[in-house]
Amino acid sequence: MGYIRQAGLSGREPPSTLERMLRLLFVASTLVLPAVLLSCGAGSSEPAATGPKPSPSPTVHVIVSPPARPTNVPAAAIPVVETSDRGSITPQVSSTPVTSDLRELTQATCSDGLLTLLTSQETIYAQLSCDLFSADQFNPLFVGKPVAIKLIVEKDRFHIFIDTIDGAHGEFTPDSIWVQ
Repeated sequence: MGYIRQAGLSGREPPSTLERMLRLLFVASTLVLPAVLLSCGAGSSEPAATGPKPSPSPTVHVIVSPPARPTNVPAAAIPVVETSDRGSITPQVSSTPVTSDLRELTQATCSDGLLTLLTSQETIYAQLSCDLFSADQFNPLFVGKPVAIKLIVEKDRFHIFIDTIDGAHGEFTPDSIWVQ
């Protein structure tokens, strides 16, 4: 398709190469974009992905039945059956973290499958293989320091998270937890 330009006749100038390219791009995008959106599921209430949907995070607290008490856990210790925070450390941008109800971790040992965390406010007992605890690595970072401890109860497992103001973080996944 060509344009003939005649001198002296009034009328529209032929479009420049740039204008022709822009028109072509516009036409192509109006044809292709709806097809792409339709194939991606846009405008549909159904998701386009075909894999399994991720399960949403639980919004309720899990409470479990107390596990059997190992013989080396004192009778006065109470089994942990729901998640609890024992102090908190909230990091702040460019300033000291905000802390609440911290306790000093005074001793951490593991013997006969029982991790014992002695703090200034309580003693935590956790049924854990002692192969998973190294006092040489753990104690220099945590013992003698203010800590926040989170005891987490999930449907099929327990977790212990320990944090210091310095940024040290320790995690354990024991079979059960008791507090005295």
